[in-house]
Amino acid sequence: MLAATVDVPGAEAGPFFNAVRERIQHGERAANALRDVRMAWMKRDPRSWVRSVLVFD
Repeated sequence: MLAATVDVPGAEAGPFFNAVRERIQHGERAANALRDVRMAWMKRDPRSWVRSVLVFD
């Protein structure tokens, strides 16, 4: 399960979580998928809300 500790902008939530979900569906561990997608997003905006997304097993 993924969760954010801050409010997530509606327009950005879908693309971000879909990218993470797609990687998980292709066999990647949830923590690794989240890390990789988060890092890609943070290259564009280092202060992005994606920093606050956590994975719970």
